[in-house]
Amino acid sequence: FDYITDGWYLRRGAATYHRLFKWETGYHYTTHRPPTVVDTAGRNLRDIHWICGDQLARQGILLYHYSLLLPKQVVDKCRYYRHAAWARRYQVEHWATENYLLLRDPYRVHIVYEHPSWLERFTGAHPPQIEQMRAAISSGHIPLTLRPTADIERLLASRRYQLGRLYLQALDYVERYRKS
Repeated sequence: FDYITDGWYLRRGAATYHRLFKWETGYHYTTHRPPTVVDTAGRNLRDIHWICGDQLARQGILLYHYSLLLPKQVVDKCRYYRHAAWARRYQVEHWATENYLLLRDPYRVHIVYEHPSWLERFTGAHPPQIEQMRAAISSGHIPLTLRPTADIERLLASRRYQLGRLYLQALDYVERYRKS
């Protein structure tokens, strides 16, 4: 809950998720990849009126994607990605053990491990529903195990890691600038 993952994959467009849709009786999902919801007439809602994430962010509306939060969630997602033909993530279970659970390569912390990524401290405010979930986990009402974070704290305090993160961010900027 206290950290975010950032990296080249996310900065190059993957941080824009299509997950919020108008919902009424009779609307339904037709696909998960890409996320597609249709209305009662069968029209794709993104074809009717879609607002991109960048436009919403300028208005202060942010979507937090809690996708690599809980160890069970990560293990289950990795098992799914390992066997999903479209994902081609054949080493994803190895990534989960080595980089999510053990943090052996702190510059490959995102599940799309082919691209450099890093951890940063989350400084925003979580939505009330997330705070309720945190309290329920802490109290034992929701019996979930959280990933220990002492290694992340040591990493974020490391001057070497901070410099490595800055180097990767600068290199990403240079490569994107060169392509445009």
